Amino acid sequence: MVASLRRGDRVVTAGGIIGKVTRAPEDGEVEVEIAENVRVKVVRETVTQTIKKSAPDGSAPPPPANQDSKGGGILGSIFKR
Repeated sequence: MVASLRRGDRVVTAGGIIGKVTRAPEDGEVEVEIAENVRVKVVRETVTQTIKKSAPDGSAPPPPANQDSKGGGILGSIFKR
């Protein structure tokens, strides 16, 4: 996941910061916009989660295959609310 980061991806860092990738060069850093016109450089390996990947055409990707439309994934189906 970390190797496939690209501009436009929304990410969460190990420190809990949520932002949008603005630059993802091949080196060990990624530039993340955390507020309008506020960009920080983070070490690529500290990105722990991708919230929403951007598709090449700008459209939203389909949900993961293991989740139904109500969410919860496989554990949600086992532990029904």
